[in-house]
Amino acid sequence: RLPNKEEINELVQFLPRFYAKGFTPIKRWNGGKDEDGVSYFPWPEYEQEVNNFISAASQEFWFDRKYIPNEGSKMLESEQKMAEASLQEIKSMLTFCLRGERFCDGHVASVIEAGKIKSLTYTYTYHEMKLIIDGTLIIEDETGLKKTGNVGDLFYFTKGTTVTFTTPDFGVGFFAGQRGEGEA
Repeated sequence: RLPNKEEINELVQFLPRFYAKGFTPIKRWNGGKDEDGVSYFPWPEYEQEVNNFISAASQEFWFDRKYIPNEGSKMLESEQKMAEASLQEIKSMLTFCLRGERFCDGHVASVIEAGKIKSLTYTYTYHEMKLIIDGTLIIEDETGLKKTGNVGDLFYFTKGTTVTFTTPDFGVGFFAGQRGEGEA
């Protein structure tokens, strides 16, 4: 099944914290040699917020049993694919991110640091208008200006604007973007 509104918002709440100025996902790296000279491979000790995110994203309704690792990786490499991802595709990307930690210590941190978890934070490469058609969207730009959009509100985003979308419960927007030929 797909996650419901509350389950989606449980993950969305981490975005402002993960991308706050000065936030680093890893508290410290452990490992090395102990007092007996035994060497241990390094492993990250994550900040509690990251552990909470991993726990939330590890719930059954976020897990995509049919995900294809190469496809998850390709989606994360494209801002456009991430911005246009369906909820099922977001599940696949999250599964890829969390499974990656099993094979590469620090994978979740690298995904956060690269800005890949903030798929609801988007930098517009074109002009767009967004009409709120259901629920509420809270929109914050890179300067910290925050506006709440309710049903019927219309927003205009100029090319180059970076915004983060959050919601207290859920939100749906209808949008039209001015893209050049072959950019859609």
